[in-house]
Amino acid sequence: LSARITSCHRRNRRTYIDEHKWSKFCILIQIVAMKCIYKDDYYTTLSDTLLMPTPNILHSALIIGCPIHIINQILHEKYMNIDFTDLDALGRTAMEIAASNISTDGSVILKLLKAYPRASSEMDANGDLLLHQVLKNGKKTLPSYLGGDVYFIGSIVQENPDSLVVLDNSLKMYPFTIACMKSWSLEVIYALLRTNPLVIES
Repeated sequence: LSARITSCHRRNRRTYIDEHKWSKFCILIQIVAMKCIYKDDYYTTLSDTLLMPTPNILHSALIIGCPIHIINQILHEKYMNIDFTDLDALGRTAMEIAASNISTDGSVILKLLKAYPRASSEMDANGDLLLHQVLKNGKKTLPSYLGGDVYFIGSIVQENPDSLVVLDNSLKMYPFTIACMKSWSLEVIYALLRTNPLVIES
């Protein structure tokens, strides 16, 4: 399946794609995503599979870590009627899925943030804001020609500057201390401190 997905990724880089092939590709993405969600051996028969709630196409693509051109295609399909507040079977929004997936590219998160800016101020099931989530779940950097990790984190902060002075729910740390703990670059740590140095006095 992974080989077929890779092949489809390459084919779908075209601006115009075959609608029939795209529909089949979407179904394939959803099947693979369901396998990722329902790992319990209980779900082994066809009848069990048919009873599983199917994640929508955006959730499915984010669960399996599809690249940015696939996410763009999904978001640009008018008939998809994307609702960024929809939850998957595990109770996660599209942004929560993207932020928690270590294989998600930073450009995907910024694309979702541009489409739904309110995601920066919404808390996940653990009570964390988006800034906390991306810092704790590891680097999702952009290539240097796209701005690098400073631009990535800065874009999230720009949408919700107040997140700089909010402690995360589990570690009770400010974003800059999370960045230190998770070995983000010195540039990111410095930028977080420079933007709001008063957190050092807290």
